[in-house]
Amino acid sequence: CLETPLGHFATTTPGSLSAKVAPGHGLAEIDLWLIERLVENGRLGPRQLAAAGSISEVSVRRHLKRLLDDRVITVRAVVSPEKIGFPAVIICGLKVDLSKVRNVTAKLASHDHINFVTSCAGVFDVFFTGMFTSNREIAVLLQQFVAQIDGVRETQTFICIQGEQGYFSRFVPRCIADPSIAFDDRVP
Repeated sequence: CLETPLGHFATTTPGSLSAKVAPGHGLAEIDLWLIERLVENGRLGPRQLAAAGSISEVSVRRHLKRLLDDRVITVRAVVSPEKIGFPAVIICGLKVDLSKVRNVTAKLASHDHINFVTSCAGVFDVFFTGMFTSNREIAVLLQQFVAQIDGVRETQTFICIQGEQGYFSRFVPRCIADPSIAFDDRVP
């Protein structure tokens, strides 16, 4: 996937990095171990990580600083959309004229309720996710915003269903940070 104005992210499961990272990647074994522990529990501090790995706290701090400074890892909150007022979450795939992919991703990234955009290779050229307070807001987004973007040929929208464990988003729409932004029928 290509980076868009909102960036791109990937997650991993504990224990999976060591076996998958190719030699010469620039990460020490301790880096991989730290990343895996933080994926399990992002709230662990250097003292707890040091104790869990029988590593000096100074060493843990040095490795974490380098991982953060080099942007190998970033610290983010992961939210439950429903609990912050966004029970309607979508993933939407778009088929786009290839010469207009960058313009489409930039336009999508400008919308206050869209919280992740990426261009891809495959069946769809662009994917985005959005968090909404109602199905009506989803309809307005698709019919009055996405449909008006030059280059979009086809859309496929998936409604996310909350499972037993819930669902979480790494990204919060800009509208949650700025209460003056209200979703309405206007095309942004």
